Amino acid sequence: MKKFINTPESYVDDMLTGLVMAHPDIVRKGKQGRTLARRNGVSKGRVGIATGGGAGHLPLFAGYLGEGFADSCAVGNVFEGPNLQSCVDAINLADGGSGVLLLYGNYGGDRMNFDMASKLAAINDIETVLATDNIASASREEMSKRRGVAGIVFAYKAAGAAARTGASLKDVADIARRTVARTRTIGLGMKSCRLPGATDEISELRDDEVELGLGIHGEPWSVAQAHGVRRCACRRDDWSASRGGTRRNGTPASGSNGQWSRGNASGGAVHRLSTGRKCAYGAGTSRCHAAGRFICNLHGDGRSVGYPMLLGYRA
Repeated sequence: MKKFINTPESYVDDMLTGLVMAHPDIVRKGKQGRTLARRNGVSKGRVGIATGGGAGHLPLFAGYLGEGFADSCAVGNVFEGPNLQSCVDAINLADGGSGVLLLYGNYGGDRMNFDMASKLAAINDIETVLATDNIASASREEMSKRRGVAGIVFAYKAAGAAARTGASLKDVADIARRTVARTRTIGLGMKSCRLPGATDEISELRDDEVELGLGIHGEPWSVAQAHGVRRCACRRDDWSASRGGTRRNGTPASGSNGQWSRGNASGGAVHRLSTGRKCAYGAGTSRCHAAGRFICNLHGDGRSVGYPMLLGYRA
């Protein structure tokens, strides 16, 4: 497998250097250079939003720094949570004087370091919301153990829009929690990924197999036979409906994500089948609200679809 890297050891720092060169509205800061922030910072008096996670998922997490989204991001090694100092730096850089919302995925290393960082940061007014949209990672009875995947993008947008209007930290955190609670995501993988410097892929599939529920770190879940895009998408959506929970008030929406390296052409075929079908709330979705590549696991191959129940919140 061919990759554009110098060395596995320099992969993340090279990536961050190139990212800020390509996007001058983002700067690399922090004591260890593993924290990114918006160049113009947080407007005085506005709630800031800090996020973070391991490298290897671009555009998640660092790709969501911007007006109406997040303000700072702590970056870890590939598939590893950001270190403590980077988390502290991210919190401090998101401080505009009205508190900081920590919004990130429900992963052990991320939780541990952000929890400690919230006690060491220069501010005390902090709220935390964890993305838990991946229905493959835990049952309905253990929803608090579910991991965060592409559905976090909906939470970024909802919380960012609320913060932009001048909403309080409590209200910004509330809209983020409500968005997370109403979002379900399920992935379908055709090929796993290989870490920089590794000789083998994280998991292997035969040519006639797909993985239903593959996570963003290449975690294998349920191996199924591949029978074309229609049957794969239908099986994925039926499982999503059975594990997603009961329907809530609101408008069902959907977002199609090229979670891995699969191009937009196949994504269009998958989304055509998902839109209008019974989704994670037992209700048909009438249109696509977002389609593209919002999160990945290095160069792995697959798709995911997220179903948020729109809240009717007006920013």
